[in-house]
Amino acid sequence: MWTKAATPIIAAGPLPYPPSETLISILKEYLTAEEAAFIGKAFKLKQSQTMEQLVKSTKGMPEADIAKQCEILAQKGSSSTSPLGRVMIYRLLPLEVVGVFEYTFMRAKPPVGFDDAKLKKLAQLYEKLVPSCATRYKARTTTWSRSSRSNRPWTAPVPLQKTEDGKEIKIEQDMGRSARRS
Repeated sequence: MWTKAATPIIAAGPLPYPPSETLISILKEYLTAEEAAFIGKAFKLKQSQTMEQLVKSTKGMPEADIAKQCEILAQKGSSSTSPLGRVMIYRLLPLEVVGVFEYTFMRAKPPVGFDDAKLKKLAQLYEKLVPSCATRYKARTTTWSRSSRSNRPWTAPVPLQKTEDGKEIKIEQDMGRSARRS
């Protein structure tokens, strides 16, 4: 189940790499078994989908259940939702390069359920994962070059949730259109 969840999460990122024990350990810190099973099923073939596509991917799971799972994943930084015209797009996020890592470590307060010990453990796991990925990244610079020219919009992390004077920051931009390259 964990490898089935890891595969689409890796595919959501800019470069492919095989699932490893370290990656699975990181996923187990972020996700419940139910969430991992949902990711493995719902996002198996495509990492960005409409609700209609997710219903098909999950073989008829009720929309309300899919929406609930996607909301839980979004709160954890594992997915995002953004409107594209009148349609909502549900996007699975990678662990690295504007993904779960940023949503976990770029917050003023740790996410719900994360204490200092858990954050330290995650940091140690990421320290172990990154060098193994870096070697693969260097070996695939042509892959990176091609992927960086794709039309896939990148998610932009916003670490601040309030301004210095305490006002809530609201992002009201259609990322699906504005992030596309010409």
